[in-house]
Amino acid sequence: MPEGKARLAFGVRGRLLAFFLLVSLVPLAVLTWLSTTRFQNTLMEWEFENAEVIVGRIDEELASTLSRNIEYALFLAENRTLTSPEVPPEEKSRVLAAFVKDHPLTLSASLTDASGIQIADSGKAVGEDKSDLDWFQVPKATGKPYLSDIYISRDLGVYVMNVAAPVYDENGAFIGVVTLRLDAAKISEEISHGVRLARTGYPYVYCAKHKDIVAHPDRSLIGKTLEELGLGFLNEPLQKERGTVRYTFRDVEQFGVFAKVEPYRYFSGDNWKDWRVVGVFPVQEILAPVRAQIRFALLLLAVVGVAVALFSFFLSGGFVAPVKRMVVHLERLAQGDLTASVEEAHIRRRDEFGVMARALAGMVKRWRSVVGTVVNHATTLAASSEELTSSVSEVSRATQEITKTIAQVADGANRQGEELQKLNERVHEVSDEAKNIEELSKKNLNLLEVTLRERIGRNAEALDEVTRNIEEAVREGGSVADEAEKGRGALNLLVENIERIARI
Repeated sequence: MPEGKARLAFGVRGRLLAFFLLVSLVPLAVLTWLSTTRFQNTLMEWEFENAEVIVGRIDEELASTLSRNIEYALFLAENRTLTSPEVPPEEKSRVLAAFVKDHPLTLSASLTDASGIQIADSGKAVGEDKSDLDWFQVPKATGKPYLSDIYISRDLGVYVMNVAAPVYDENGAFIGVVTLRLDAAKISEEISHGVRLARTGYPYVYCAKHKDIVAHPDRSLIGKTLEELGLGFLNEPLQKERGTVRYTFRDVEQFGVFAKVEPYRYFSGDNWKDWRVVGVFPVQEILAPVRAQIRFALLLLAVVGVAVALFSFFLSGGFVAPVKRMVVHLERLAQGDLTASVEEAHIRRRDEFGVMARALAGMVKRWRSVVGTVVNHATTLAASSEELTSSVSEVSRATQEITKTIAQVADGANRQGEELQKLNERVHEVSDEAKNIEELSKKNLNLLEVTLRERIGRNAEALDEVTRNIEEAVREGGSVADEAEKGRGALNLLVENIERIARI
């Protein structure tokens, strides 16, 4: 395909393709972007709202669980088997063991006497001195239940929280402390059981006071501070009562929604802990539906783009084919080939291409007529040129003859000039003689008459001779005629003057 045709095909098809792609894909892309953005924002808002609801429920559940376990400790502190001095320690230990068996969050339960010596234990750890521990000292001093912070139990080797309550006899005398050791890991399981945050999200409990993790699905993280985990920057936002954070943990970008655990019944006052329940979920999981929608939108755009390209290709073919044929005819016309004719099928078309084809056919027809007329005029002009050439030759020859004649006339004019000069000299002579005659006439009229007659005769002869010369000059060329006529007039005037003088 010639370069011009290639440019034509590419230009028309390329522009149509660009136009259709622009008209179809740009609105679709904008609509996809707007819908995706709105869907993402809606999804984020929904996920955050869902997380806030879940975190709120976990707050309530955690506060309720701790309050309930404090109630359990108070209930055990009033158990007659545990408070009666007549019941042997073994029976008291069996009561505590039965309680632990029925309450999964409780790892162990024990009873001390008034001096802090452990006299009964679900695990048979009897005889240990607990008098130096907070969970014994605080209930003994305040007479109120006590909830400790998490710590690693010396007996169990895991993170626990102690719930303790003072024990009194029938007379109201302090006789010891009953304590329950709650497993922090099981508390984590309890609060995260049945909780769904995105797909793999989870909640954990953070202590704003000690800046460590109280409960976490990953047991290895319980008791660790955020500084130890490289998340020290979260300490500041988590001091707030509620809010959201976005951070990266273990190479996973996460959202966090947190809220303060509110006091609830026995979980209040000195037993209330400044904890935050934090629900975290990977950003990628939240945006997974958005990414799926984007992939679908891109696939849809690709399919639409291919469909539009094919449609544009076939549609532009209907435009380009007639134009290409018109271009072929125009190129033949540009090369001077007037035998090219537009196809009848194009002329019969009822669209713009048919109009163009008919106009082109009419133009070719008029060009043929014009060219025929030009050829006829050229033939006539050629014949006229031959005649003109012949005439020019004749004119050239005549010009040469005229040139010769002019040269001859020029010679005659020169001779006439010499004759005129002679004539002038003779006129001066005559004038001088006339003056002499006038002077002599006064002296001798008779002599003057004779002399004048002789002179007049000679002058007449000279005048005749001059006249003949002038007439010959006139016949040779009219260029001196005026001068000769003037000379003749002067001579006639002289003759008249002489005759007047003679009559005098």
